[in-house]
Amino acid sequence: MDRSENTYRRDPIMVACILAVLVLGAAFVGIAATTGHWGMFGHGGNEVTFHFDMAPDNNTDDVALVVSVNTGNVKVNFEDNSSLLYRMTVDVPRDLLAQQGEPEVTESGSIYTLSYPAASVNITLGTAVSYDLDVSTGTGSIDLTLAHGASFGNVSLTTDTGGVSLLVAADTDPADGSRITLSTSTGNVNVAIDLPDSAGAHFTASTQSGSVDITTASWTKVTADTYESPDYASATELLTVTAHADVGSITGVLT
Repeated sequence: MDRSENTYRRDPIMVACILAVLVLGAAFVGIAATTGHWGMFGHGGNEVTFHFDMAPDNNTDDVALVVSVNTGNVKVNFEDNSSLLYRMTVDVPRDLLAQQGEPEVTESGSIYTLSYPAASVNITLGTAVSYDLDVSTGTGSIDLTLAHGASFGNVSLTTDTGGVSLLVAADTDPADGSRITLSTSTGNVNVAIDLPDSAGAHFTASTQSGSVDITTASWTKVTADTYESPDYASATELLTVTAHADVGSITGVLT
């Protein structure tokens, strides 16, 4: 298959837009964590907020985080903090507590799981370990920002009804062979990727009913909706990103 050749050059305007998103995302970072602490306080309204935080185990290099919410939004960010494994705030409807009990983060080996019928979840992760992420919602949006030294392996973001957003910044450390899968049955998928110098990526978008709009000044268009970064063939870390919407649009900015 013939591929057109592109000279790699980052678009400063695109990079500036990505940095602006990162700044806005940082505004959601919560208060400082206390190792092993959790607690709750009421808003005085219809929701109760639970806090969970954990410091990393010095004997663990890789962990998996699984988050499943039937109804609600999930937001995941990173901060440059080697003393943080995770910090979460979980807002749940007050009238659901009597039926379901309090939410909890369970641990099995190096797998941490949060599952609850209805909640709004805000997660901040640190830089001491590499993360596999599996986040799913029935109805609600998922927003993931990989930045600030984030180290990651495989990532899956799935929602039945709702939008999925992914931002990959240049100051990240993807494991070689990492796969990121973004999927929604009904909703839009938004992607912005700015790779570190050592990484190359293969990106594919597909939709059954909707549009695909990809903006790039440097990536090679392999097929109609498949792209490869300029240094894909020589990169030491290869990343595969797939985005799919059954009904909805996919928008991407690749720099």
